[in-house]
Amino acid sequence: MPTNGELEAAGKCDIYAAELSFCECFHVSSSQLDANDFVETFERILAETGCQAEWIAIELTESMLVSDMGATVSIFQRLRQLGTRVAIDDFGSGYASLGYVQHFPFDILKIDRDFIQGIDLHSKTATIASSIIQMAHRLELCVIAEGVETEAERDFLVRCNCDVAQGFLYGKPEPPADVVRHFLRSSQVA
Repeated sequence: MPTNGELEAAGKCDIYAAELSFCECFHVSSSQLDANDFVETFERILAETGCQAEWIAIELTESMLVSDMGATVSIFQRLRQLGTRVAIDDFGSGYASLGYVQHFPFDILKIDRDFIQGIDLHSKTATIASSIIQMAHRLELCVIAEGVETEAERDFLVRCNCDVAQGFLYGKPEPPADVVRHFLRSSQVA
């Protein structure tokens, strides 16, 4: 669960988030998700911080989705009703990926770095990555490629119409306020 401080920092970026069309992603653990009051706590933190639900994405890895499927689907649906997006992180790193995509109401699919690294050198990796992107788009999911480190990887993903790429090619992880400052500086230069 994002802390009040994390959401407050994201909330201070609200005015710029709408203008720049980015969202802040937060990893949630299975124990947090299994808590009976997860959605209520999330709503309370949003209210306390002034952060908008639309600018938040809750990320879960495949390994965290193994508890009560019905309860998890219900939580995801409630989060989505608030406007929060739900992402499956590290897609492809587990052994039940397709089943999760079929049964859970995700908005975002984040392709694991293992299917990005060396994409320009290995035809099997390229075939798998392009197939994941095509499948996700047909399911109307936003696709984010994780761990993009080279221009060749980026170029391949652009050719495959991947929606978003993240990784050291673009920069190191930063706090939300620093990200906003970075984008504001680059938009003033452009």
